[in-house]
This record gives sequence, structure tokens and C-alpha cells, in this order.
Amino acid sequence: MRRIAQFAIAGAAALSFAGFDAFAWPNKPMGWGYRKIRHGVRSKQALIANIRDPDCKTSKARWSIQLMRERKWFTTTWEYVAAMKKLTFAKCPTEALDLWQEMRARGMEETPATYTAAIVAYNSRGWWQKAVETLDEMMSIGMAPLRIGAEHALMACEQGAKWQKAVNLLDMLWDYSIIPNEENFMPAIRACENAGMFEMGDKLFWQMREQTKLVKAAEEVGMNEREAPRAKAELWRIPGAIDPQAYDPPNLTAQAKTQRRRMPKLPEGRPELWG
Repeated sequence: MRRIAQFAIAGAAALSFAGFDAFAWPNKPMGWGYRKIRHGVRSKQALIANIRDPDCKTSKARWSIQLMRERKWFTTTWEYVAAMKKLTFAKCPTEALDLWQEMRARGMEETPATYTAAIVAYNSRGWWQKAVETLDEMMSIGMAPLRIGAEHALMACEQGAKWQKAVNLLDMLWDYSIIPNEENFMPAIRACENAGMFEMGDKLFWQMREQTKLVKAAEEVGMNEREAPRAKAELWRIPGAIDPQAYDPPNLTAQAKTQRRRMPKLPEGRPELWG
């Protein structure tokens, strides 16, 4: 009996030392280090939330990006694009270009969004030559920049008087279902004027006048209401893209209003309850 009591005391001491982990269910991860995992302000989800938050302060966003680079948590292109967009918006285009070079050194697949972020960063930094070279590189592999990338590329062509590239890019926007507006036409017009091609600039000016008049007339008449609904803005989606569910057949069952079932009235003279 004394030996049994000693074994019981030793078992109770071992259980008290091990804690409640000894009673974990089979599907619960066992081990001594699982409690050391922190899901706080330094987790990857929290850092990405800081980067994507438009109201996040510049110092906090830069700290989040630096911490992700130290821990090598950048694993996808859209994470790099989000960080580059945040740094460019915070007037730190040089750091955004460092991320661009790091992403390319890792051999990650290029997308129109990554090229667009690089063009915006180059133009914001004042390196219009690099912006034009990046535009030529992506166009050589059959890619076109997003609308904001096209605007910055046109501004870079304006600074370098690259009127041919500006006109070609303006024509390419139509091929990608992007309707040029005044912000797209004006840099191309000024690029033609800087290069001495005043006739081409005048032609683009009257084309802009006609196009903007048609757009305003369509808005006044209400023709745009017949257009397909636009998809929700995402980092990996082209701005202004059509919603994938726009052409799905309508769910008439879900749209139909449920009506309360009405019982037929009994003829006069009949009792409501039958015995």
C-alpha cells in the first residue's frame, strides 16, 4: 500500500508539472512550444493589415515592411505590390524600388500590377527614363499597364518628349477596354508639343474633345446604366473590370417575394369547425 501511495504521489506531481497539456485531445497539437506562438501585432496578418490600411502612419507602415523583409515573409507578388503602393503613396519611392529589385532577384513571376507599381515609383522618383524602359519591357512580353500605370507612363513620355510611345500607349488602352480620359490625353498632347509634332498634338486634342463629349452625353442620357456592373476593387484585379457574376442567370427563386398563404373562405352558413 505504501508503494502504491508513492506511485500516486509521483504521478500527481508529474501531472501538475506537465500542466493541462497532458489532457489534450488527440486532434490538438501536442508539444511544449505551441504556446510560444504569438498572434499579436508582429504577426504577418497584422503587418499586412498595416500595409493595406490607407490611414496607417508612414512610420508604422515602413516598420511593418522592414519587419516583413527581415523575416522573409514576402511570398507573393500582390504582397510586394501592396508594399510598393504604400511606400510610393508615403513619398518613399526609393524604398518601393528596392522591393521591386528584391522581387525580381527572387525570380517571382511578373504581372501587370507589378510593372505598374514599378512605373509609378520610377515616375514619382523623377526617373522618367527608367519608367519608359519598364514600359518597353512589359510591352515586349505582351502586357499593358493598369490605368494609373498608363497615366504615369504617359507623364514620363511627356518629360522625355517620346511622342511616338505616348501615341502607341494611348491606342493600346482601347485594345484593353480602357477608355482614355483627359488625364490620359493631356500628357500625350504635351509630349507631341515638346517634340515639335504640333499637328499630332492638335489631332489628339480634337479627339479628346469629341471623346469627352460622347462620355458626358452618355452620362446625361443614362446610357451607362445598361453597362455590366463592375467587380469589387482588389489588388490582383484590373480596375474597372466586369464582375464575374454579371452574366450569371438570375436566381428567380431567391428574388421572388414570399407571399403569405391565404386559406379559401368557407361559404356562408357553414361552420368553421367540423365535428
